[in-house]
Amino acid sequence: MRRTFLLPLLLLSCVLLLCARDKSPLGPGEPPAVCPQRTIPWPSLGESPWPVMGADPQSTHRSRHPGPRGGRVRWWFRFPDWTSRPRLALGPEGTIYVAAKGDSARMIFLYAFGPEGAMLWKRALCSGGPVSSPMVLPDGGVLVVADRTGTVFEFGPDGAERSWHRVNEWLEARRPGVGVDGTLYLVWSYAKQCVAIQRSGAVVWRNGEKGFGYGPSGEWISMSPGGEVLYLLGADPARPTSLVCLDAQTGALLWEAPASWYSCFPVVDCEGNIYYTRLREQTGYVLCSLTSAGVLRWESECAVSPETTVALGPDGSLYVRGEGPVLLCFDCQGRLKWSAALVPEVWTGQGNIMVDCEGTVYFAYPSSYVAAFDRYGRRLFTCELPGIASGLETGAISADRRLYLIGERELYCIE
Repeated sequence: MRRTFLLPLLLLSCVLLLCARDKSPLGPGEPPAVCPQRTIPWPSLGESPWPVMGADPQSTHRSRHPGPRGGRVRWWFRFPDWTSRPRLALGPEGTIYVAAKGDSARMIFLYAFGPEGAMLWKRALCSGGPVSSPMVLPDGGVLVVADRTGTVFEFGPDGAERSWHRVNEWLEARRPGVGVDGTLYLVWSYAKQCVAIQRSGAVVWRNGEKGFGYGPSGEWISMSPGGEVLYLLGADPARPTSLVCLDAQTGALLWEAPASWYSCFPVVDCEGNIYYTRLREQTGYVLCSLTSAGVLRWESECAVSPETTVALGPDGSLYVRGEGPVLLCFDCQGRLKWSAALVPEVWTGQGNIMVDCEGTVYFAYPSSYVAAFDRYGRRLFTCELPGIASGLETGAISADRRLYLIGERELYCIE
């Protein structure tokens, strides 16, 4: 029994020791590098606390508002059926938009909930297949793409259907790129192409050079600060996966950089630097940064989980999950600032990381728990969630200090 108890502690100690051996750790009393971040205006999205999955087109997972401190479940809602990888966004008046299954016939609905959990309306989208993250428009309307039917739906804030346009079948639209002018960038998985479409459904361009849509994050697209280029993961059957930069106007391939099958989606800061994870031989997955031209800036020695997401804080700090049950914080030069043990432990599953305007970081476990840490890595709370609470891959921080999480079966409001 004693050996069984000591084994997890020994593994955790090894992980923390490896992290402490980062190639450029902060010395005693040495201040971390600070790269202040700013909110990037995006005319095609609404003035909302969280208008699209990932918080913004750059996928920072950062809120302009402070998040909760209490760690209590204010309310929760159970959907009628299981949904794989549900999506969530927030409207300007605090409306919560969720794409999830709504009945035993496997129909996917777009739901609208009020801030106190009352269902305002729901609209049928498609049967069976997943849909994109809801995208909140400047007038408060909401746009969503049904993957398998390739249909773009637009609804008003009251749920009235404004339009729908069919583009093609088998779009992969977990998190589309959204241009400054409203152009949508998605992956057409059947042809392994990246496509640009207008809200009317008209195709602007297609690019199939790299074989897009492979890997867990292959359908997630991030935009540069000015919207001139987009970043996504591509693959070729004869070559390793790569991070690809495409011209937003023409779809031309501008550059590519090494990536891996389990690389997380790219995160972009306000200066255009890119952050993602990739596999390095003899080390495992590491966090790395590129310039906007695709040149390597730095690469951490500290191993990270192949299932991690990345969040970008207001001072440029980067938050990832470590190779063991730890949350890691790096400064904007790739130096380890702190590591915090995740208790209860988590070893597998993706989960989700979000950060508020004060640097408080929230880690939604793959199931059952959500934890909060301050900007120094001190634990603020761990909240156990009721119900099934599995598949917690998507969340959002509201303007009234609430955290919303969506799982495969439930929607939660944390305060």
